Amino acid sequence: MWDSLPRHLVFAATEGAVFFCAVWAATRVFRGMPATLKCWLWRMVSIKFALGLLFLISLPVTVNTQAQASGTVGKVTAALLRTIPRSESPTRPSFSRTQVRSTPRPFQSSFAAPAQSIPTETSSAAIQPRGHAVSAQGLIESLWLLGMAIVVIRSLLAFKRVDRILRDSSEMPLVGVDPGMGQVFARSGHRSNPKVRVLDDLAAPALLGLFRPTIVLPSDIRSTSPEAVSSAFAHELAHLKRRDSLWILLAEAMKAVFWFHPFAWIACREQRIEAEIAADRLARTWTGASPREYAQHLLEWIDPSRANRVSVVAVPGLVPSTHELIIRVKAMSLRRYSGKSSFAIGTFLGIPLAIALAPIMLFAISGTGLASSPWPKFHGGLDNAGRSSGSGAIGVKKWSFEIADDSGDPAIGPDGTIYLGSGHGTVFALNGATGAKKWSFKTDYCVASTPAISSDGTLFFGSQDNKLYAVNSATGAKKWTFKTGGLIYPAPTIGTDGTVYIGSWDGYVYALDGGTGAKIWSFKTAGPVTSDAAIGDDGTVYIGSHGSAIYALNGKTGAKKWSFTAEDTINSPSIGPDGTVYVGSWDGKVYALDGSTGKQKWATQTGDEVQSCPAVGLDGTIYVGSEDHRVYALDGKTGGRKWAFITGGPIEASPAIGGDGTVYVGSKDEHFYALNGKTGARIWDFDGSSGFVASPAIGSDGTIYVGSEDGTFYALR
Repeated sequence: MWDSLPRHLVFAATEGAVFFCAVWAATRVFRGMPATLKCWLWRMVSIKFALGLLFLISLPVTVNTQAQASGTVGKVTAALLRTIPRSESPTRPSFSRTQVRSTPRPFQSSFAAPAQSIPTETSSAAIQPRGHAVSAQGLIESLWLLGMAIVVIRSLLAFKRVDRILRDSSEMPLVGVDPGMGQVFARSGHRSNPKVRVLDDLAAPALLGLFRPTIVLPSDIRSTSPEAVSSAFAHELAHLKRRDSLWILLAEAMKAVFWFHPFAWIACREQRIEAEIAADRLARTWTGASPREYAQHLLEWIDPSRANRVSVVAVPGLVPSTHELIIRVKAMSLRRYSGKSSFAIGTFLGIPLAIALAPIMLFAISGTGLASSPWPKFHGGLDNAGRSSGSGAIGVKKWSFEIADDSGDPAIGPDGTIYLGSGHGTVFALNGATGAKKWSFKTDYCVASTPAISSDGTLFFGSQDNKLYAVNSATGAKKWTFKTGGLIYPAPTIGTDGTVYIGSWDGYVYALDGGTGAKIWSFKTAGPVTSDAAIGDDGTVYIGSHGSAIYALNGKTGAKKWSFTAEDTINSPSIGPDGTVYVGSWDGKVYALDGSTGKQKWATQTGDEVQSCPAVGLDGTIYVGSEDHRVYALDGKTGGRKWAFITGGPIEASPAIGGDGTVYVGSKDEHFYALNGKTGARIWDFDGSSGFVASPAIGSDGTIYVGSEDGTFYALR
């Protein structure tokens, strides 16, 4: 229920309420605070609410695309959806990530030519019951949109009224009626002549319009004292100089978005009142009137004879009401602090208010990256180094979960939840302590992609139905999908700014907005992409392809920095502490490349294809498996072999390193091994009922999570 839009609305509203209370308390405790400072504090409340909207910009509105269309609109929508081209790959290889990499060489060349068109789409839909049932989230979103629409329509009608008032008014020369107005203008230092118009039967002067504000005066200003006319003109000119109309527009916009929030309405009212009082203070400076004289000028505009005239209080702009005029008159008798005191108060209040604004501003700038967990994505972190701080497993089964098909590589959430895909297209969320299922999410085809978890709780994973999914990690509710032109095997990677990177069988690497699924850029490689991306400290994206090349791409733009071509397909790379990129290839070699230039540092030959992603130890040792049945430990500087451990079958899984340096890896000989990272000696092995081709994940307590080919998923302690 509290997913995406409703949850973020509540969060933004709560943040705004806390900030509102701080400003409310400050303006009540320091009643003598200058109106200009008070006005700025209330403007900051509007800014706080507006910054909260940055959480909402990237959120999709719930649309039930799976519900059966009904009515005229539904039929039209269905017809439009049928016109969207569907892209199907000529063949759908089997589930296993490693089997895909073992596809015969001729199959690779058939994808070498660039695709003519890559149909992509983004959709946002929450999981809803079948039929015509309406979800609670959808109901909340609909009510919010309805309320906002009512407030917006009310404002649009007010704009129309302003337009009618301005059309009915006539232009007046600045000094054509009262010489005092010209003197006020000269003293104000305003750069350009303001637009002044007069209107019959107008109750009081007003500043109307937002982007081109116009001062509108009653046509019978000669019946009012020249001093009152000059004061009224000075007051409206002060609004114009202070750009109060635009600030009021921001407050009105926040009132429309947060129409359900009483503090948004009160903040708008308080900002209007303080803007009026601040304009009075500036107007008195220009007219030279004392507070008592200026108050008398104001009272002339609430003469009973004007009670039946046109009131424009409801229109957008700076307009007086009788209640506000009384407040303004009372404010003139209130003792004000001196300039030094005002500076001290402003500093005293400004620092904590700036601190209150900082978290949401920093979030808006930095976005959301990977979740803080021991294993939030494929092979651990952004560098794909395959390390965890957890250690201590002794190879005893803690629990197992039957998937009834191949299991993918797992990821671990901040709360210990285990996420993994399966051969029948279902993604599971399991309790890390007990193995109990929390929820499951069904896609249209196999899910070989390792899920990735962002810091805002979104779970990303790809499917062989050509789509990348974003779901709520707590509930499994769908947020959005992005469709590529081919099957998705690799795991998504989440950048520090929240950008999601994913490769596809269509040969493209995509960068997507993590909040909406909108495409930021795409890059065409020389073949299908089954490699999982690694991201360097500078944001560079490293990813391989079936075109025998590894690419270094600018994470912001997708521009190619360099590429390196091996003798066969490149698999998933990892990054060392010094920026060196390590990657294995079907040509049987492990390569070390300079991360900045792509220049080869060394290459070490194994006895068969290398399909696993190298793991990088804290001491720089590289651990990698090969189809020749061996696990290798290589010197990260030279590529020299430190040791090799022989298993009874090919190794396609990627090794993982525990906090104590133990290396964990599975083999197709139906054994899962724990090896001494220094010597390669076997510490223990777990005998499963089938081969281990999935890569393991290590929990913070040292528990090993790994799946086998027969669909059994294990937790080993």
